[in-house]
Amino acid sequence: MSTQRGTAPPIHELDELKARVNRHIEMSTDSLSSVALVNIDINDMSPWYDVFGPTQRDYALEAVFNTISDVKLDYHDRLQYLGRHPYDKFMLMDTGNIETLEQLAKKLKSSIDGTTIPNPGNLPQTEHQWKGATVQLDPTHLTVRMGVAYQRSGSGQYNVEGLFSKVLEATESAKATPSQVMVVEFNPAIR
Repeated sequence: MSTQRGTAPPIHELDELKARVNRHIEMSTDSLSSVALVNIDINDMSPWYDVFGPTQRDYALEAVFNTISDVKLDYHDRLQYLGRHPYDKFMLMDTGNIETLEQLAKKLKSSIDGTTIPNPGNLPQTEHQWKGATVQLDPTHLTVRMGVAYQRSGSGQYNVEGLFSKVLEATESAKATPSQVMVVEFNPAIR
């Protein structure tokens, strides 16, 4: 699941990712006990890109992708990479035990946060003004926040559209949590 060195994984529109989830659900021969979406959003990517540029961004996105792939190997029976979507976010699907979703998300976050990004241009760390705040930027490290939304099989037919809305909402809410991870249940019966 590796890309070429310094090449960012391709971008997929959310509708394409939704179609992948629907296909997986339809093709599943096992009865799924739950479906969860995991959305990974890179913190401060816009100022990071402004300072370090597209080449370093591609190295960063490749490093994040490869780290996701490495963690995925530990959960191969339940975790599926869906793709990178606009604004440099990554989406995964989990069909395993919902009791371990937060543990999985924290493992992914810790692994990505600990990844060293190649820096062939020897770009220096810097401070940058962004939206009225000073942010510390390092060309060799990024941090992420994660939203996780799941739906249990007993809550009716899987509502992929609702799950996507809920996971994107959870990712935004994760900004305000110390762990930067937000796990929420989606129940289509409750609006």
